[in-house]
Amino acid sequence: MAELAAHAERYVTLREVAHLNLRFPSSFGFVSELPWVPVSVTELHLTAHYFPIAIRLRDGVPSLGAILSDQYLIRAPITATGDWQGGYQPIALRSYPLRISRIDSPDPLQQLEIPSDTESLSPQDGVPITEDGGRPSQVIAAAYKLVRLLHDSQRVLAPALDHLLIADLVIPLAGGQGEARQHEADIFCVVDGARFARLGNRALAAMVRQNFLTIDVAIASLFSQRMLLPRRLPQAAAAAPDVAVLARSVGPMVYGLGDFQVALDEGELFSLDDLDAVHASIGHPKSE
Repeated sequence: MAELAAHAERYVTLREVAHLNLRFPSSFGFVSELPWVPVSVTELHLTAHYFPIAIRLRDGVPSLGAILSDQYLIRAPITATGDWQGGYQPIALRSYPLRISRIDSPDPLQQLEIPSDTESLSPQDGVPITEDGGRPSQVIAAAYKLVRLLHDSQRVLAPALDHLLIADLVIPLAGGQGEARQHEADIFCVVDGARFARLGNRALAAMVRQNFLTIDVAIASLFSQRMLLPRRLPQAAAAAPDVAVLARSVGPMVYGLGDFQVALDEGELFSLDDLDAVHASIGHPKSE
């Protein structure tokens, strides 16, 4: 969650202010100061439905997150009065202004940090930071799980981002104007659809040798680019990828998936009728 802070901002641990209460923001006005927030592995696909998934390069170090700046989006995530209108609320917003920058202590209150000049700390209002015995209160313990998930996800996502950078699939977006000065060094990048479509099967196989996270990130980035203002897309990314090239590059990977001997139970999230329709479109027999 260090991504949410300006470089010069000072943080204190919750253990240092454990005698106070924590007030989570009642308005989303603070989002205007956050052009980008990190995302966790668990919310990647859901977030991609509402915000552009982008790699942020800060001092050459890549991190994966979602762009929230209305200077990049086709629809601002908050109204003029600070009400949320962005659909899904990323974990980084639900746990704001907390972050974790180090995990060298077993004490969650030593791991969790908050800006020293925040208005979220109060002697009376809000929820207590600790319970009897100095343990984190239930609300703080729940917030810790979310913030720790964000922190750990950046480590899990790092190899996938390295793959995309090594394969030269990442290109920067056109920058916005009038952004806060602390973010001037940030570069927001997305996966280029044309380059991804031309990616060879050997490269794809190398990317998925351990897991499919690299492809998940690439697809999420490509899918979510529809939420960007057209003028923010790089020229290469603004052009639609060659469908024929895309079919040739990924076709061998998905061909024959219906031939695997698997058993599927029909439920609320999956219908065998839907699978039959897909099979019919590609010439496979019905599922059994």
